[in-house]
Amino acid sequence: MMQELKLSEDVIKRHNADTEEVWAAFRSGKPTRVPVVGGVSIRHYLNMRRLSFRRYFTDPEFMMQCQLELQKFNRACITGDSPVGVPEKWDGISVDFQDQYEEGWLGCEIVYIEDDVFWTRPILAEDKSALSRLKIPDPLADNLMGRITQYYQLFRDRSALAQFEDRTIGPPRLPFGTNGPFTLAVSLRGADKLCLDIYEDPGFVHALLEFVTEAIVTRIKACRDLMGLPYPCDGYGFADDAIVMLSPQIYEEFVLPHHQKLVAVFSRPGAANSCHFCGPIEKHARILYDKLNIRDIETGFPTDFDKLKAELGSAVTYTRTVHPRMLWDRTPTEIDQVARDILESSVREGLRLAVRVFNAIAPGTPVEKLKLFYQAARKYGRYE
Repeated sequence: MMQELKLSEDVIKRHNADTEEVWAAFRSGKPTRVPVVGGVSIRHYLNMRRLSFRRYFTDPEFMMQCQLELQKFNRACITGDSPVGVPEKWDGISVDFQDQYEEGWLGCEIVYIEDDVFWTRPILAEDKSALSRLKIPDPLADNLMGRITQYYQLFRDRSALAQFEDRTIGPPRLPFGTNGPFTLAVSLRGADKLCLDIYEDPGFVHALLEFVTEAIVTRIKACRDLMGLPYPCDGYGFADDAIVMLSPQIYEEFVLPHHQKLVAVFSRPGAANSCHFCGPIEKHARILYDKLNIRDIETGFPTDFDKLKAELGSAVTYTRTVHPRMLWDRTPTEIDQVARDILESSVREGLRLAVRVFNAIAPGTPVEKLKLFYQAARKYGRYE
């Protein structure tokens, strides 16, 4: 089990000042050191504490308490370039239903389990003709989004009155992003069936993607309006992990138009946009760069980073993740080498790079391993 660490005021002050400088240099386009996004995610925290995932998703008071305790935990551990110590104000609570909130809103059955995130049953798996009967639900009142709105209102009321560790709590956040049109279509139909549909019934695939994209836009607009967030923005970021299953030609024909619609609605013309893909995205990199003005790419550990940077070079900002196995069961010497392998060539080539370990941690990974990686990254991630 991870243990909370006691940090002296001097350590807190020096770390926070260094972190602020590193991120400021990174954002200015003149990085001095590769920043590391450390800490642990709520999934890892619940596993670590042996807390019920089912209760986390079904009990809003428990969700709020867990997130506040996680913030406290991460601020007591120096595992990356994030502020530590007690803040002036805690971050607002996220209404957190992980990666299945869109599916639950569109009517998929939710299956809760105790020791991991819930999953949903594909609503079109057995009868794709049911697509013609699907309607876009109310984005704030129907199905899972109805409960999400209730949680948001509860968190908003609690945050206005409550304190945690003698500090106030910021305003809550709705899930106003998206896991992407193709990924959502996969969840509604099933990956195997949807891939076959591309060849056997392309008209259905186009209709399904049209439906889910319109639903995504409707929901995001409603969430942003409720939170008072204007749009379009100076750049828009989205994910769509499932496109890694597609060839560039299939992606461009079936999915790209829907990504372009999201960008057209939520990003100002000419703004630089960003994307996240857990899988190997290098085959789509040039299309994303040319057609969507993607200038910031967050990749998962399966990505062939050498191919990706050969394709785009220093034209974009990269965020890499570390393979969970590289931290879970490696020795300190091996972790040092992992950091060196990831960082040295990119720094030498002058790439603007960040590394994220936050969401790439295997259950049971000791916090000491994250600290070791961060110390090695500070050593090998310095620009000359």
